[in-house]
Amino acid sequence: MLHLSKSVFIFALACVLSVRSWEPRRQVAKTGGFCPSAVSFRAYAKQDLEYCYEKLNFQKELVQEQAAVCEQTIGNLTQAFTDQVQNCRSLLDDAIESETLLTSQLTKELGKCISANNPELVSIKKSDLIEYSTGTYYISKSFERTNWYMANLFCKNNGMELASVETKEESDFLISMFGGSTDKFWLSGTDLGYENYFYWIGVGILIDPFWYFEVGQPDNANNNENCVQYFVHPDISDATYKWNDANCEEAERFVCEVES
Repeated sequence: MLHLSKSVFIFALACVLSVRSWEPRRQVAKTGGFCPSAVSFRAYAKQDLEYCYEKLNFQKELVQEQAAVCEQTIGNLTQAFTDQVQNCRSLLDDAIESETLLTSQLTKELGKCISANNPELVSIKKSDLIEYSTGTYYISKSFERTNWYMANLFCKNNGMELASVETKEESDFLISMFGGSTDKFWLSGTDLGYENYFYWIGVGILIDPFWYFEVGQPDNANNNENCVQYFVHPDISDATYKWNDANCEEAERFVCEVES
């Protein structure tokens, strides 16, 4: 009897425990399967999403404002660049105009300079030519003085060349034609192109073997003497005509020739 009572008691206890353990599950089922923490998470997620949208809208507005500022800056820079280009074009036009005016003025001055230092390019009279066995010569008049370059041009324009004195006989003849003058006379000799390498530009050969430079010449004084002339050395007693290297820009008389 006692044994049966214990069995009934244990069975009844088991039923009570079983009912209590089932009750929470039934309550969960009534809420649709979501616990309170899940509901709270959904609400938080919704709030977080709304915050993100607000932040994105704010960033969008900020970017739009910055884009507007950039467009304004670009517009200002474009206008400034356009103004600078126009200013540069204006300055360039002024410079071109000034250069044109300066070129015109320099051309006029050059013409005056050439006119002042250039003998008139006219045909040489046949009566002024001097015949000799080594060639036909023209010795410029005392008023016909010019630089070496223009003397060369004068001779060429008259069908001649600056004289190239290749022998002692030819040199003696020309000196005799100078008479008692001590004027200087340009010849075609030069070392233009290679210093101290003298040649006759009239015939295109080296000044060799006949060499008739005065003692101490050529000396390229002041580093600008490159053209050959006849001269009488002023510091040598009883000096006669010899060759000298001189500044090609000096205005002197000259000798033209047509070789035989």
